[in-house]
Formats: sequence, C-alpha cells, structure tokens
Amino acid sequence: MEALKKNKILLSILAGAIIIVIIYFSFFNGGSSAPTSTSGTTTSDTPPAGGVGSNILTMLNTISSVSIDTTVFSSTAWTSLRDLSVPVPNNAPGRTDLFGPLTK
Repeated sequence: MEALKKNKILLSILAGAIIIVIIYFSFFNGGSSAPTSTSGTTTSDTPPAGGVGSNILTMLNTISSVSIDTTVFSSTAWTSLRDLSVPVPNNAPGRTDLFGPLTK
C-alpha cells in the first residue's frame, strides 16, 4: 500500500497513457469498416466490373433519361404565386475601415 502512495503520480500517468493508446487504436487502426469480398481483398482495391469510368456512364444514362413534366408551370397554382422578396438597398450601412480603431 505504501508503494501506491509513493508512486501515485507515476501510476496516474501510466493509466492515462494506456487510455490514450486504447482510444488511438480503436479510432484510427482497429476500426477498419471497409467491406471485404470472399477473396479477402477490400472492394475499394478492385475496379468496377465495367472498367474505371463505368459508374460515370451509368449516372449519365440515368440523368439523360429524366423527363420534366412542364404542365406544372401552366397550372393555376403556379401562376398564382407571388414574389415576396425585399429589395436590398444599394448603400448598405457599415464601417468604412473594418480594421480601424473603434473610437474617432
């Protein structure tokens, strides 16, 4: 018991270091959440099946197949909308020298 009283600071530093090491390894090294395939390699190591740019081509085909129904713009609900915006004045108040002293 006397050894604990004499080395209280040393044991506190050692316990803190152990906690820091555990936190470091749990957040930076141990928590690898990359999915693996059955061959043991991560999915980010292998390119897509269709090649490097196949996901871009898939997105382009999806975007080009989108059609917009323009009858919405001719409906009475759309034409009855009002513009409630407030115009911004040209001479906005403020300090001329932002970094100058507060007193004159």
